[in-house]
Amino acid sequence: GHGIPAERRDRGSLQRVGNTIQFVLVSNNQRLTVVYPGPDPLPDTFKDGASIVAEGTLNKDKVFRASKVTMRSH
Repeated sequence: GHGIPAERRDRGSLQRVGNTIQFVLVSNNQRLTVVYPGPDPLPDTFKDGASIVAEGTLNKDKVFRASKVTMRSH
């Protein structure tokens, strides 16, 4: 796996399906769908425009399965 830094999710892109959270990151002007199964909740500061680091694996279908989501310190 690898980490992808400095992405920000699109406004209103956050979706919850059960315990799984799905959101969109933008990196190098490319949109990336991220699926985060938890179990840890996302940080309270995870909101529109937040800079985060997502760690996990990128599937062939351009879906990033995140195993860890952390906030980037500014």
